[in-house]
Amino acid sequence: MALTITKVEPADQFGTVTDAAITNIPEPSTYVWSKHDISGQEAGRTITSDAWKNKKAEARSIRMTWNNKDGSVISQVFQAFNHEYMWVTYLDALTGQYERKHFYLAADISATIYTMYNRPQGLWSVADVELIQAVTDKT
Repeated sequence: MALTITKVEPADQFGTVTDAAITNIPEPSTYVWSKHDISGQEAGRTITSDAWKNKKAEARSIRMTWNNKDGSVISQVFQAFNHEYMWVTYLDALTGQYERKHFYLAADISATIYTMYNRPQGLWSVADVELIQAVTDKT
């Protein structure tokens, strides 16, 4: 099972866990971790064109793909992440540690089928899931 994502706990927008934890998440083919700086209202460019970032918080995002997997694996992945909000325990590239943070499902989950030949659930060429941290880390 996955080493990059070890646990998903379905939750509501306030972070209250709403269902049992999911730990049998197949390892993704790609795992893209990102950190985003969140600027305050006063951020922007000055009249002399200098940037004023006015960083107020940070948020992580995780984009994952699963390549060339049977339909049963893709279904397992989508069921694990098919929640509006969730707590995710994941490998954080900045800290080098496993972190537990509150995320939301960023966009539509999608999958592209490759073939149905001799595969009752299909062979899927790619499936995508993207998560964005819901409650930012204040700086």
